[in-house]
Amino acid sequence: MAIHIKTIKGREYAYDVVSYWDKELKKRKKKTVYMGRVIDKENGVYEKLNNHSDNFQKSLILNFGDTFIINSHFGKSPFYGVFSSILPEYTDTLMCLIYYKLLKSSAMRYADTWFNGNYACVLHKNADLSSQRISDFLKKLGEEEIWRVFFKEYLERIVGSKTGIIVDSTGLPNEIDFPLTAWGHHGGETERETRLLMVVEKESGMPLYFRYMAGNIVDVTTLTITVAELAKMGVNTAFALIDAGYYSEENVKNLFSSGISFLTRLPAGRRLYKDLINTHSDDLETAENAIVYGKRMLYVKPVPIDLFGNPAFAYVICDVKRKAEETTKFIISAKEDKMGIDEINKSLIFKGKLIIISSVKRIFQRENNKIPDYNQEFYCFQNSRW
Repeated sequence: MAIHIKTIKGREYAYDVVSYWDKELKKRKKKTVYMGRVIDKENGVYEKLNNHSDNFQKSLILNFGDTFIINSHFGKSPFYGVFSSILPEYTDTLMCLIYYKLLKSSAMRYADTWFNGNYACVLHKNADLSSQRISDFLKKLGEEEIWRVFFKEYLERIVGSKTGIIVDSTGLPNEIDFPLTAWGHHGGETERETRLLMVVEKESGMPLYFRYMAGNIVDVTTLTITVAELAKMGVNTAFALIDAGYYSEENVKNLFSSGISFLTRLPAGRRLYKDLINTHSDDLETAENAIVYGKRMLYVKPVPIDLFGNPAFAYVICDVKRKAEETTKFIISAKEDKMGIDEINKSLIFKGKLIIISSVKRIFQRENNKIPDYNQEFYCFQNSRW
């Protein structure tokens, strides 16, 4: 039995040619049976299969379209080579598990059943998705040596010679009795937690780095180490968008000395925050300082400042909608608590205000006396913590 491919009007068609002995004519003859239009020549997949001969091997009816589309797209992606390089001997198993998790929400113990009824069993014949083999594979995949191989290959495809990063961390509350669980204070709450620090690439949003730490490790102590470790892995940081928790004199000086531009929110508890708002609130809410951010209207006033001996810029900002909400809530509470007029007035000046600190100046230009739209320029506001 042999498969012959014929090209007719630019399309390929498969024919099965069987050689047999004709007893009456006493000579060898050939029988040709149409197999169908060629879909995948290498793996022998055809659009139509007519098994008229008992000599043909029976074929399974497979789910085809979803995996075929994903594989066609994924095969052209630069990340296909990354995944293939992690564990070359387990590439088929890894690819099938990726397809399975993309297409199904079921537990992995059902992966083998899916595999046997899907086109994946043709694409990746060497995959072993039995429950025990998946467990062994995931254990192997979790080894630190494999992580390092993956990130080395992955980062080379994600970052250029210089890149911008976004750094943040979050608490993972838990009561597990191990060294990484500790009392931590974050977001105004104190609880037992483990800290997870993440870094993503600013433009693409792709993850670059993660690290877990004990819950009592404060954010401000981790920034310099993170930037240094990224540099060792070939990620040369040109710009950093960081959360207010990383704002400190040491971190700011290190960013300046490293030539890294940065943008961060100034914590409200800092003296600089109060001084800037007290100094610039009177002339903040003017048409000259008005900008549009999406469907929000903001007043933004750039102010040159000396930041620990380095020239920088502070952006004193008032969110009109936020100011109205905070003022209403505060006045109602103040009246109920019978707060004094002077005390109320001192607090009102801070409602709806925040300050962004940057090492570089954003240019505000007005055209035809219109309020400019800085929806892209002030991308950081959307996720700012008040």
